Amino acid sequence: MSKIKLLYDVFKTMKDKEGFNGDVKIEAIENEKKIFFLSNKFSSSKETGTTKAKISTEVDYEDNKLKHESTTEFNLKDHLHKHVGHRMWIHGRHQECSNGGNLKNKLSHVTFMLGVLNKIKIEESGEKTLVSLDLKEIITEVKEMRPEFNDSDMEEIKEHKNHHHNHAFLKELMEMEATNANLKVWINKLNEVEKIEILANGNKNVDLENICNENFKLLLNLAW
Repeated sequence: MSKIKLLYDVFKTMKDKEGFNGDVKIEAIENEKKIFFLSNKFSSSKETGTTKAKISTEVDYEDNKLKHESTTEFNLKDHLHKHVGHRMWIHGRHQECSNGGNLKNKLSHVTFMLGVLNKIKIEESGEKTLVSLDLKEIITEVKEMRPEFNDSDMEEIKEHKNHHHNHAFLKELMEMEATNANLKVWINKLNEVEKIEILANGNKNVDLENICNENFKLLLNLAW
């Protein structure tokens, strides 16, 4: 099966859906200790633009410990409209950082996307199709392509981690040297994505003598 044809059919099917329900779980473990856990059960309607979510979060990272549960409902159309200006500002900043968006940078991004497509593997089993991707090399390439995410950005994240626990979690992931990282996507015969799984593990040098072992897991189940 053609990779491009499969991806086209899946994205077209998802675009035409009127709504879906989902359950996503994210977990991070450092030296056998769970430092982050998030569970989000949600439902969304394209007709009304309404999304409902029940979110549970647990953090046990350095001096930060918290447990939080919340139920929220928002209109996705209003949410997207609210952030249009923010996205335009980010786009402007990106253009400034890339010196006006020169051809070399654009070709680098196109090459990267084609490389990702080339690395995708497809396996058909009965009525299901498994799409898999080794993320280890891709993570390394992303870090090399995004030098603007530098040490000063890391320090800023670290300074605000007491107020933004997700930022501290992002810092941990960016500092991890992945030894294994894989993405798997299960697709049914109707071109609907049923499950997405990301598993990653690696090491982080705390100092010259101490090395932390880190594991990351994301599991998303969808019902149409």
